[in-house]
Amino acid sequence: MKILLTLIHIQLLFAAAFANAQPESYQAVAIVDTHTITLPQFKSRYLDYIALSGVNDTKPIRNSILNNMINEILLYYYDDNKNIFESDEYKKEFEWTKKQVILAFLKDREIYAEITASDDEVHEAFVKTNQKVAARHLFAATYEEANELYELVKAGVSFDRLAGQIFTDPVLRDNGGYIGYFSLGEMDPAFEETAFNLKIGEISKPVRTAHGYSIIKLEDKVTHPLLTESEFQKKRSFIERQLKIRKKIPFERAYLNSILNDDELIFNKPELEKLSVHFASSIILPTERQTEVKKNNYCVKYKSRVYLSPEIESLINELPAYHREKVNSKERLKTVIKGFILQDILMDIAHSKGYDSDPEVITTYDKMVTNIFLRYKRDEIANRIELSEDDLLRYYNDNIHFFTDEDEINIQEIIVDSRAKADSLMQEIESGKDFGGLAKDNSLREVTAKEEGIIGFEPKSRFGKLQEIFWSAEPGEVVGPLMAGDYYGIFKVIGKNKGKPKDFTLVKNNVEKALRLEMLSQKLPAYINDLHKKVHVEINEQLLHSFSMDEFLN
Repeated sequence: MKILLTLIHIQLLFAAAFANAQPESYQAVAIVDTHTITLPQFKSRYLDYIALSGVNDTKPIRNSILNNMINEILLYYYDDNKNIFESDEYKKEFEWTKKQVILAFLKDREIYAEITASDDEVHEAFVKTNQKVAARHLFAATYEEANELYELVKAGVSFDRLAGQIFTDPVLRDNGGYIGYFSLGEMDPAFEETAFNLKIGEISKPVRTAHGYSIIKLEDKVTHPLLTESEFQKKRSFIERQLKIRKKIPFERAYLNSILNDDELIFNKPELEKLSVHFASSIILPTERQTEVKKNNYCVKYKSRVYLSPEIESLINELPAYHREKVNSKERLKTVIKGFILQDILMDIAHSKGYDSDPEVITTYDKMVTNIFLRYKRDEIANRIELSEDDLLRYYNDNIHFFTDEDEINIQEIIVDSRAKADSLMQEIESGKDFGGLAKDNSLREVTAKEEGIIGFEPKSRFGKLQEIFWSAEPGEVVGPLMAGDYYGIFKVIGKNKGKPKDFTLVKNNVEKALRLEMLSQKLPAYINDLHKKVHVEINEQLLHSFSMDEFLN
């Protein structure tokens, strides 16, 4: 760790000295004591942000991003981080992350580069570009951060509240992460893939994108007339990229199956059982268990590779905690062991081809290292905040709507493809015909038609723009015909359940996380301001605001 920190320090010092001897494009945008932020460094970071958020280039946003970069230097080099740097978990994440970056690069070169999209596939996907969706999102640099945000969303904390705490961009901060309407090819492919498959009002689990992780909430979906051929040509490359993303999973599965044959995996069942029982109950460091395991007992064999039980145990304990805690059953243990073997095979391939020393891998790893540090630093500062049981109860009661189950609605539906058909069915319903029988005989949605049109209780938000119409209707009231995409729907409200507050003891951990996050957003500026007072910072405003994004993009 000391070597890595020394290398990073030397690199930044070298960058500072080097910048002064270079042309204007390498001059310093900011100097933080002995550390320099060069114009190319800022542009790279700024472009990543613009691509991720979709916001327009403005002076305030340039200032915000540069301030973030300055703050990161202050937190890393000018604060007491001994507890973080000496943390075993922190070191484990470094090693884990380095492997993941190398393996991701290998997949790009060995798997994804081979994916193609035929003309027929591209034209078929083009048809889908007549749709636009509107969404909002919450962004996190790591899966762990994203998952914490997702848990808070599930607990009831609103997008508006969380966006106000995590975004530095004033637009996303103040509008609840709303990014507006977009169509196929305008956003990150993985982001689009998830957004287009959500129902209105539905919220995704954390989605990995090129820049980090997003939790997406679909706000609306609309259909426009088909685009012209000239527009198709403009969008072709984007559509091809989207199709390749969709093919990643099956291509990756085929590649991995080609290098690892499950039939040749030989598990030692008694040893597997011992490890399974151990990890299902608790996580104990290898030194505490090695006396229980014979050192020559193998756990698994694969061709010429032999993995002893202590070795597997050590590998599991070297995983970051959020992965280690998932090893709680025999099946998961076998999956993890297979993952170790597969990882070793892939790392051998990566080393043989020099992928581990590729400049792109090193740059990506450096960014990930920064993200890991900032997550630990935020947690450290947040955990210093003293909270009493009364504080938690007060926050829970003041924000009870965050910790209340969502209102639910039970609907019966009849979906048809024409207004004339819908009007005819409405007349039959008004004349006394059984709604369920008509749904079973006429509704185009087979899943609910089998149940006489009954959807069952669903969260109110799942009904999108229709949710308030349904919620305001009386039980037994028939609503419609209403447009539902390209179809027409007749709906009968069967029942409504008002959301009830969750018991404090069941959501106490989520209450504490939400309160710490909120208090951190209030305390962090003052904390960083104290560091600013100790360190000399210079900003080249003229250089920061004079460069053209168009010139840089070209």
